[in-house]
Amino acid sequence: MEKKEKDLQIIIDCGKKYKENLAGKQLLIVSSKNGTISTTEVEFSLRNYHHFTGVKLQKNPVTNKLITTSQFINKALNGRLKTDDWEYRKDGTTGLKLKILQDIVEIHKTAKMIGSYVDNRVMLKTDLCIGNIFCYLGMIKTNSITRFDNNVYVPNTVINKDIREDVREPEKIIAIYRKNKTDKIYQELTYLAKGESKQDIEYKIIEYLHN
Repeated sequence: MEKKEKDLQIIIDCGKKYKENLAGKQLLIVSSKNGTISTTEVEFSLRNYHHFTGVKLQKNPVTNKLITTSQFINKALNGRLKTDDWEYRKDGTTGLKLKILQDIVEIHKTAKMIGSYVDNRVMLKTDLCIGNIFCYLGMIKTNSITRFDNNVYVPNTVINKDIREDVREPEKIIAIYRKNKTDKIYQELTYLAKGESKQDIEYKIIEYLHN
């Protein structure tokens, strides 16, 4: 039980950071390959957090219904989440995801590479990945289109693995910008790769930064 109590605290602490850093926000991932700049937009909601933890939700003893993903994150944020509310998955993935959860809820600062997922595992279905040599976030494309004519991606899994092992020809992320989903333009730079010029990058993606 001691281990589960420690993992519960990780879920609660990282849940608060997830709300602060990512929930209700969009990231603009700027990547470069052979001198060509590419942009990708990722959208996060509160209910995505359950996927990040990898836990199996349990039934509410009062209603006898499974706790929803929204109830899970809200209970974590309010400090009311209990060890009885969730369980480890039998395949061992929960423990692996909790080990990297701190890194994932700060993906707007820790992601270094991006690329298309190579489908080499039957149970994992994702399209695009962002991450580093320690872990990555898998994302799927939605039907939404932003004002910049980009498809929006949403997260659907996290993997405790070097992104280079599962991504085809990863591109270097040179900058990450963040905004609230309700805002029109990106104004906050959360990551800039070493040796890159903020001015040069912003000149190439100026439409994202000005009305």
